Formats: sequence, C-alpha cells, structure tokens
Amino acid sequence: MEEPLKLFARADLLLYQKQYALAEQLLDSLVVTFPRHTLEGPVLYKKAILQLRKKQTDSAIALLEQLMKEHGTGIYGDNALFDLASIYEREKNDQTKALEYYSRFLNEYPGSFFTTEVRKRIRKIRGDTIN
Repeated sequence: MEEPLKLFARADLLLYQKQYALAEQLLDSLVVTFPRHTLEGPVLYKKAILQLRKKQTDSAIALLEQLMKEHGTGIYGDNALFDLASIYEREKNDQTKALEYYSRFLNEYPGSFFTTEVRKRIRKIRGDTIN
C-alpha cells in the first residue's frame, strides 16, 4: 500500500520541478502497475495539470472529464470541475460552456472552497452588476 503513494509523491515532486516527461512517465506507470487503486482519481488530476502546463488543453479537458465521470465524488471532483470551467472561460473563450460547468459546480459542490469564486465568475460572465 505504501509503494503507490511513494510513486505518486515522487511524480508530484517531478511535476513541481517541471520535469514533465519524467512525471508523466511515473504517473502512467502508476496506473498500469496498480490498476483500480484509490489513487486513480488523483493521478488523473495530476495528469490533467501536467497537460495544462504543457499547453495541451484538449488533452487536459479529456482527462478532467474522465475524472468527473469516474471519480467525480472523490477528493478532486470539485477541483476538476472548477478547472474545466476555467479552461472554457479563459483558454477556449467559450463562455456558454464555462457557465454550464460553473452552474453544474454549484449544484454538485455547494460547500466547496471554490464556491465563492464560482459565483463571482458566473456574475462576471452574465454581466451582472454588483452594487
């Protein structure tokens, strides 16, 4: 049980050190070596972050959507949905899709740390004025 966690921590460190190729290799090997492990959701999230850092937004979107589908109730569910909405809002300039994801976020994760920021972004996209 300790081995997968050590590998995940090592991959996270490599990601922090911007050694993307090694981090990706380690994350991929983690999924293959330990299939259906509880770290599968966090691994998908780290892989998505890695893709974002490499400016591969379409790949990141696919990974985040997979995370939402397979591990949406896990610890990274709210992060993944928030990141999806942010990508559509800022990278893809698709305000409609961003608003859809932000609204979904409020329904699925009302107690999340990101809730206040999500509400601000929804108001900004809709063009609401704040008195």
